[in-house]
Amino acid sequence: MKPAYLIVLLAAFAGLIAPASSEPPALWTETPYHVAIRIEYEGHVLRRDGLADRVNASLRRQLSGRLGEFWRVDLTIASGLPPYSKSASDVALPDTVPPDAVPPDAELPKTLPAETDKLIVVRVVADGAIDIVGREYDLNIGSWGAETPGRVDRLADLSEAMFDVVTRAFRPLASFDVDPDDAGLVRLTFRGARLGATRLAIAPPGAMLAPFTLRLDRDGQRVTGGARQALWTYLKRSGGEADASEPSAQVISHTRLPFGARRRGRVEQLALTLDAAPSSTVKLRVVDQQDTQVGLRGYEVFTTPLGKKTPVERVGRTNAAGEVVVRAKGAALVHVRCGASVVASLPVVPGAEPLVEVPLLNETARLQAETRLNQLQEELVDVSAQRTILMRRARSRLEAGKADEAERFLREIDAMPARSQFTQQLDRLSDLYRANHPVSQRRLDRLFELTRGAIASAFNRSELRDLESAVTRARRAGA
Repeated sequence: MKPAYLIVLLAAFAGLIAPASSEPPALWTETPYHVAIRIEYEGHVLRRDGLADRVNASLRRQLSGRLGEFWRVDLTIASGLPPYSKSASDVALPDTVPPDAVPPDAELPKTLPAETDKLIVVRVVADGAIDIVGREYDLNIGSWGAETPGRVDRLADLSEAMFDVVTRAFRPLASFDVDPDDAGLVRLTFRGARLGATRLAIAPPGAMLAPFTLRLDRDGQRVTGGARQALWTYLKRSGGEADASEPSAQVISHTRLPFGARRRGRVEQLALTLDAAPSSTVKLRVVDQQDTQVGLRGYEVFTTPLGKKTPVERVGRTNAAGEVVVRAKGAALVHVRCGASVVASLPVVPGAEPLVEVPLLNETARLQAETRLNQLQEELVDVSAQRTILMRRARSRLEAGKADEAERFLREIDAMPARSQFTQQLDRLSDLYRANHPVSQRRLDRLFELTRGAIASAFNRSELRDLESAVTRARRAGA
C-alpha cells in the first residue's frame, strides 16, 4: 500500500502533465459586463410629469428581461453631459475610472462605479420627432465607438427605440489566441458568451475587430497605460452563425506576424468589435517617420478589396499635408506608392478610424529625382531612336554605293546629343538629390545606377565606329 503523501504527490504531478482543456475559460465566458448608461433628456416634453423616469424604468425592465445576466446595468438620468467633440486636454476623469482610460475626444461623466466595463451615453432630444444618439466607451481598452442614431415619432415607442440604440452602440469584447498551426488565424473567446445573449455577445461573421495587447503586472493586474493596438492589423470574424460556439477570425495585417513569434512578458490579448460602416471614407495621412509633423506630398494611393488582387482603384496623390481621402466599400487594402515603388500596404476599415497615419521613410528626394530622371530617359529614348534610324539609312546608302549620302547621315548623328551630355546631366542630378536616411539614399543610388546603365546601352559606340570605318573605306575605294 502506497503512503498517503505519495498518492497526493502523484495526483498533483498528473494534474501538471494533463493536457490543457480546449474549452474557453468559464470565468471569461460567464462574466457579465458592468454597463453604466447615462441618459440626458432635452426638450420640455420629455421633462414633464416624470416622463423621463417612466421611460427609464421601462428601459430597465427591457434590459433586465431581454439581456438577463449578460449586462449588470447602472442606469441614471444625467444632465450637462459634455459634447462629444472634446480635446484630450479638456478631459476630467472621475477617481473611480482607471487613469489610462482617457477618452480621446469626449469627457466621461463625473461619477462611474469602479467596476464599470462599458459606458453608454445617450441623448434624447424632442423637437417634433424624438431623436436619439448613443455612444459607447470601453474602459478596458480606452476607446470611444461611433455615434449610433435612432428616431421615433411617438412617445410610446421611445423606450423600445432607446433599447435598440443602446444595444447597437455596444461593441463585444473578446480574448484571442493565435492558432499554433496557422499564424493567419486566431481563436476568439467572447466575454459573457454563455450568458444567453448570444447575438449581442458574439460579433457576427464578417465583423471586423481591432486587436489590443494589455500588459499585466506580476499579480496579473493590468498595467496603467498598458493597452496597445496592433499596428495596421485587424481581425475578420470568419465562419457562419453555426460556428458561434467556437468563433475564429482571419488576421489581416501589413505583416505576417503582427503579434510576434512569441509573447514577451505578461500580456492579455483582447479584441474590440468595430463600428465598421459598409461604405464610408477614411483620411490617410502619410508622414515622415523621423518627424511625424511633416506630411509627405505626392505619394500615390490605390485600393484593392480585402483578399483580392483586383479591381485596383486609384485614389489619388497625397496633398501638401500628406493627406488623401480614401472611399471604400467595406474593409480594403490600401497601397501607398512612391514613384514606381510600393512602400506600404495596409488594411483600413471605413467607419472604424476616421484618420489613419502612415509613418514612412521620407523619400521626397527620390520622388523628385524619379520625375527628373523620367524626363531624361524620355529624351534618351528619342535620341536613341533617331540614332538608330539615321544609322539604318546610312547603312542602306552605303550598300547602294552612295558613300557621300551615308556620310551625311553620320554627320547628323554627330550633331545629336552625345553620351557625355547625358552623363553630365545625370551627375548634376545625382549631386542635387540626396536623402537623409541611408535606406532612402541606397534606393536613390540604385535609381541613378539603372539610368547610367540605360545611357550606356543607348550609345553603342562600337556599332557606330564600324559604320564610320565602312564609309571611310568606301570613299577611299571610290576615290
